[in-house]
Amino acid sequence: MKKAILIVILVICGAIAAYTFYESWRLQDPAYQRERTLNTGMLDVPLDQRRVVNLDQFMAQTRPRKEGTREIVRPDGIQFVAAIKAVPEKIEVKYVYKAFEIMEVNPLPNVNHQMFLETSGGEIYAVYVWDDAVDAMNAAGVTGSQIQFAGFHVYTRAKGPAIIVDAVI
Repeated sequence: MKKAILIVILVICGAIAAYTFYESWRLQDPAYQRERTLNTGMLDVPLDQRRVVNLDQFMAQTRPRKEGTREIVRPDGIQFVAAIKAVPEKIEVKYVYKAFEIMEVNPLPNVNHQMFLETSGGEIYAVYVWDDAVDAMNAAGVTGSQIQFAGFHVYTRAKGPAIIVDAVI
C-alpha cells in the first residue's frame, strides 16, 4: 500500500514538473507571445488606417443577427462625418466596459461620456466619447457643422452599432 501511494505521489510530481517545463518552453515561442498580446493595443489603430464609412449606411447595415441581443465585435477603427447635436455629457457606462472585459482589451480607455450626432441623412445618433477626447469634442462643438470623427465600433445593439469616438480629424 505504501508503495502504491509513493508511486502516485511520484507520478503527480513528475506531471507537475513536465507541465512547468512545457509552460516555460512555450513562453519562449514567438507565436504564443503574439497570441497572448493580441489584445494589447487593440485600440491603438492610427487614424489613417481606419476605414471611412457613411454613418447613415453603417447604422442601417449594422444590426445584431438575432433581434433583442447585443453582439460584441473586435473593435473596428472607423472614420465618419457628422454634426454635433449635443456636446458630450458625463453618463454611467457599463456595457462598454463589459465588452472590453470580454475582449480583454488592454490598456482600458476611460469612457464616461456620451454625445449626440446628426448624420447627413438627418438621423440623430448617440455615441460614447473617450474621456481624453472630450475637450476636443467641446472645442469642435459648433452644433450643426459637419465634422470628421474617428472612433471604434465595439458592439452592435438593436439601435445599431455602439461607437466610441476618440478623435476629431
